[in-house]
Amino acid sequence: MQKGVIMKHSTVIAIAIFIAVATGTARADTVTDWNQTAIEVMKVAKVTANPWSRTLAMMHVAMSDAVNSVQDCYTRYVATVPVLPGASAEAAAVAAARQTLLQLRAKLTYEQPR
Repeated sequence: MQKGVIMKHSTVIAIAIFIAVATGTARADTVTDWNQTAIEVMKVAKVTANPWSRTLAMMHVAMSDAVNSVQDCYTRYVATVPVLPGASAEAAAVAAARQTLLQLRAKLTYEQPR
């Protein structure tokens, strides 16, 4: 009887650990979410080759500058706004990615041959 109870508890614990690990690793972070968004935007705009790489690079620099405008850990490349300690680094990264893609999307739409 005792062996059956131990097996039940072991099974429940194993399932709980599996669920905790599976849900913890399935969560994407802000950068990977916006990478996927940028890829979808470029697919819709039928962007290929160099503009694809350029768009991702510009978005990543904007996100890096935005985060460093909040955290002030590294040198900023382009941003000249004052450091805003206490602001949300994630919100800053999202805003920078969104703004960059909106501006580039308009240019990509008109520059690409159809």
